[in-house]
Amino acid sequence: MEVYKWLEPSIKARVKEIKEDCKIKYRKTFSEFEKVHQDMLKSHPEVFDELLRLETLFIEKDQLIDHAYRCGFRDGVELLKYVQSR
Repeated sequence: MEVYKWLEPSIKARVKEIKEDCKIKYRKTFSEFEKVHQDMLKSHPEVFDELLRLETLFIEKDQLIDHAYRCGFRDGVELLKYVQSR
């Protein structure tokens, strides 16, 4: 839809704000994950590949934030259209 192209810069900016907010709110969680990850790597170097995959999955959570925000935004637009058409 044309409206989504027009709104894309605002959507990207909002997703970035949400990601930064999550980094702040979950800093302790991320820090703990990193500590456990490093401890395991030091004590069990044979699981390096698995730990690398785990780290990759953890990092990919940012894509989930982007997807969830976009879905919620589209749902809101569709709901607004529905309400206005009644």
